[in-house]
Formats: sequence, structure tokens, C-alpha cells
Amino acid sequence: VGDVIMTAGERGKRILAATLQGRQRGSAPTQKLVFAGVTGTALLTAAWLVLADGLSTVGLEQRAPVRCRLSLACAAMYQMRTLVTLFYLLQRRMPMAEAVSVSTFVALWMVGATLLASGDVWPRVPDEQWSDWVGLVLVLVGSFLNTASEVQRKWWKTHEENRGHCCTVGLWRLAMHINYFGDVVLFSGWVVVTAAWWMAWLPVLMAYNFAFHQGPELDEYLAKRYGDEFDKWQRSTKKLIPFVW
Repeated sequence: VGDVIMTAGERGKRILAATLQGRQRGSAPTQKLVFAGVTGTALLTAAWLVLADGLSTVGLEQRAPVRCRLSLACAAMYQMRTLVTLFYLLQRRMPMAEAVSVSTFVALWMVGATLLASGDVWPRVPDEQWSDWVGLVLVLVGSFLNTASEVQRKWWKTHEENRGHCCTVGLWRLAMHINYFGDVVLFSGWVVVTAAWWMAWLPVLMAYNFAFHQGPELDEYLAKRYGDEFDKWQRSTKKLIPFVW
């Protein structure tokens, strides 16, 4: 979840630096509750817009009810992933700046995607297009790649013989940042579900950031921590896109 928002600007770099410095084990209950509260409120807002005639309250007509519900389903799935990440997968300390910035981004997108999917925002694409279902499949695939890879790494690390080693098995053989790639696929699909093609800049910007900013920063950290083990993995594994790059 925390992979989705880091920007190439200085603020994004400062948050990423704090994240890397805080990778040692630790608890951040307040930050996690803030994150879950912000995104949960956004999900409830999206549900109100779609299911309780909230769109008419904000001056929009629900011209694409199926697409609206698909976007709401995407938001619900993302919130479930958020909770799993925060309260099961995430073991490092989370800076409050990261919790606030990432959760705000996700919240704005959840609500914004619902408004875009209404069919009453340009371009007004007819409801129930084949592309809507393609988008949903991409969301499911991206969610799997991101969350399954993180769960796999967590389970792998629980074995005594793997502690202190870099996880390079399973989905991590496909790409060094397969979790980041999953988020790019997920948000690409979510944009397709909204039918707002002009929002394609969002997953493109995410991919650029993961490839040339956040990814290299993390690689530097992992290289220092794992040394030759990381170098061997780096030489034999694609960076971000499986089988491509």
C-alpha cells in the first residue's frame, strides 16, 4: 500500500528516506489507525455516492451504475489489502508523514475514481463496456502480485534458516520489485474501470517513480544490507516488469 504515492520531488524523497531508516522492526499503532481511518472514511464516502444517491447530492447523475459498482468493488478490495498490509504484513515503524500522505492520496483516489466512474464526467462512455471487465481483471491481478508477494516474503522470513537473507524465491524471481509492479497493474486497471482514459498519467507516473526513484533508493538500501547475495539476485532478475525490464 505504501508503495503507491512516493513522488520524485523532495518531499517524496524525505518520506522515502525516513521509511528506509525506519525499516527495523517496530510498532506504529497510531499511524496505522490514522491510515486505516482515512482510507476507511473514503470507502464509506464512495459507498454513499454509489449506493445512497450521493452522486445526485454532489450534482452528478449515475449514468453508469455497473461501472460505479465495479469501481466501488475496487475500492473495497483495496481497503481489504490496506488492512492486511497495516495489521499483518507491516512490521517496520511508519513515519506519520508517510501515513498521512499515502492515506490521503488513496482516499482522494477512491472518491475521485467513483466520481469518474459515474459516467457523468467527460468522457461520457456508455456503461458496461468490455473494457470495464478487463480493468477489473487487471485490478485483481495487480492486487495478487502485490499482496501475495508480500505474504510470501513474510512466510519465507519466518523460517530460521532464512533470517538475515534476501528473499529471492517465488514471485520475487519474476522481478526485484514485483510488489511495485503489482501496484502499477492494479491502478492501470482501476483507471480502465473509470473509463477516464486521460487519467492514464497516474499509473505511468507511478511506474516512472518506482523505476527511477523509489526502486533505486530501495536497491541501495538492500545492497548495503545483503551485499553479494543482493548483487547475485540483481544480476539474474528483472527490475520491475517480469520478463521485460
